[in-house]
Amino acid sequence: TSSRCLLGEEIRARWKDSGMAKQYFALDESFVPILFFFGDWIPHPNKAKCVEARQLFEKIFTEVMDERAQKAKTEPNYTPPRDFLQDLIEAKYKDGTQPTPTEITGILIGVDNTRVM
Repeated sequence: TSSRCLLGEEIRARWKDSGMAKQYFALDESFVPILFFFGDWIPHPNKAKCVEARQLFEKIFTEVMDERAQKAKTEPNYTPPRDFLQDLIEAKYKDGTQPTPTEITGILIGVDNTRVM
C-alpha cells in the first residue's frame, strides 16, 4: 500500500498498536488553512491534539530512523528498505546538511496526509 511505500514497513507495523490512525484523525481535524497564517492568534479546539499527534509521529519516526542507523552500523550486510522515509534519511540540502527528524516528520505527515484527500 502507499503507507508502506511512503512510511516503511516498520512504521506500518507500529500503526495499530501506537494509535497512529486516531492521531492522524486529530491532525486532519487541525488542517484549517487560516491557521497556517494565524495559528497563534486564533483559538482552535484541536490544537493540543494536533501537537500531541505530531509529537507521537516524531517519536515513532525517530525511533525507526535510529533503528535503521544502528542496523547499518552493527550488521555488515544490512540494506535499508527502499521507501520514501529512507530517501529522506539519505537526502541532503544544497549546503550538505541533512534534514532533521523534525523536518522529516513534517514532510512525511504532509505527504501521507495528501494521499487520503
